[in-house]
Amino acid sequence: MKVGDYVFLFVSDKTEGSPYNRVMFKLQVVDTDCSRDDKAYYKVPFTPDNSCFKLKNIAGKYMGKDLDHNDLEAHGISRYVQYKRLSIEQAEWLDSYFS
Repeated sequence: MKVGDYVFLFVSDKTEGSPYNRVMFKLQVVDTDCSRDDKAYYKVPFTPDNSCFKLKNIAGKYMGKDLDHNDLEAHGISRYVQYKRLSIEQAEWLDSYFS
């Protein structure tokens, strides 16, 4: 990814009846090659990582009923990948929920 790219973040939760398990955030890459600043949260030995991305939330959190695994797959976005470069049509479809 590069500065200026958009990222749609899928939030998952295994709790039954959870309102999550769908794309909920539209973010933008604002910096690359950043250091992680989360050492305080590690329960295992901390290993610095200087190849992270800094993301900024650029839209309100989506709390609707769409954008779950089934909706994504209906638009050609597999539920089994963690990173997917979207087609223009896929990006426009997702973006329509955050405009």
